[in-house]
Amino acid sequence: MQLEGKVATITGGGSGIGEATARLFANHGAKVIIADWNETEASRVANEINRLLTANGGAYAVKTEVSSEQLWVQRKMRLC
Repeated sequence: MQLEGKVATITGGGSGIGEATARLFANHGAKVIIADWNETEASRVANEINRLLTANGGAYAVKTEVSSEQLWVQRKMRLC
């Protein structure tokens, strides 16, 4: 799987399956946006990915609530 040049938004990326998915995508070259309501855990995952994969260097943590469309749009606009 080659994801270089791609950006993936991973909801629930602060733990569990979301965290594993963020790590997998980053390992394959994607920049990942780790969206989670738990900002501490999202930041932990982003920092670990960035520390391990400095060549790809692209994990960002954002606190968000995906059930709120308004909040999601605000976060997305801030990142673009």
